[in-house]
Amino acid sequence: MLPVSALIPYRAFPQIELLGLTFKTFSLMSVLGFVVGAAFAARHVSRRTPLEFQAMFVMASQIAIAGFVGARVTWVLTHTDEVRSPIEALEIWQGGLQFSGGFIGVALAAALLLRAFPRNVKWIAADGLSVGTCLAIGLGRVGCIAFGEHFGRPSTFLLAVRYDGGIVKETSLGDRPLRLGDTFHHTALYDLFVLVTLLAVLLMVARRASTGQLTAVFCCVYGTCRFLTDFLRVNDQRVLGLTGAQFLMLVVVAAGLWITLRVVPSLRRDGQQQLTAPSACP
Repeated sequence: MLPVSALIPYRAFPQIELLGLTFKTFSLMSVLGFVVGAAFAARHVSRRTPLEFQAMFVMASQIAIAGFVGARVTWVLTHTDEVRSPIEALEIWQGGLQFSGGFIGVALAAALLLRAFPRNVKWIAADGLSVGTCLAIGLGRVGCIAFGEHFGRPSTFLLAVRYDGGIVKETSLGDRPLRLGDTFHHTALYDLFVLVTLLAVLLMVARRASTGQLTAVFCCVYGTCRFLTDFLRVNDQRVLGLTGAQFLMLVVVAAGLWITLRVVPSLRRDGQQQLTAPSACP
């Protein structure tokens, strides 16, 4: 048993009481994340282009829904041992969203729905979606922390947590049961720290950033941090020593570097391009 020196007490809270009603914390924070993320993305685009907030919010919501569906579908496909019927596959409130599938769903839906817009507008929308995604993932991570998942290796690191109770989704730390008083890396908490810091930076530079830069920073910073923190996880499946999210983050970081080196300079050269909306939103 490691000596208890972690300074962050941790108790899972899978349910929360609001206005006399009981909600699953994971479901509540996930839905809130998608709504807030979509609203911010729509606000970002409507302030920088002729596109109206309402139309962009509808489109951003469609993209968020695609991410939600992608996250659920990939979780079900990779957790078939936990899903005993088609009905259970739909029980989102019981937890079960996979980051990789959600990220891919958002990217594919955005590419499809924005295909008719001018190039500059596409990247303005990508910037808005990047900050919106940062918000959405951050709120979702609160749900993960409450639900008790994404645990890491035992540790007495200053930012490690001390398990003080509560019903958790993951009941073990790798090959041994989770016990009261255990101290360990909580990767969802680390992810939340990264996202809050990254969100603050993106919001501070949003007005001065060139088109595409917010997307590049999000991809490079979050992709790198998520790749590194996943090495701490103990309950995730791995292929060649990496989690599925780590393989995706390699692509995301590469995309961020490509945007930085190729897309942003090109958009600067085309800075005088008129920002016009297509005749009809797709």
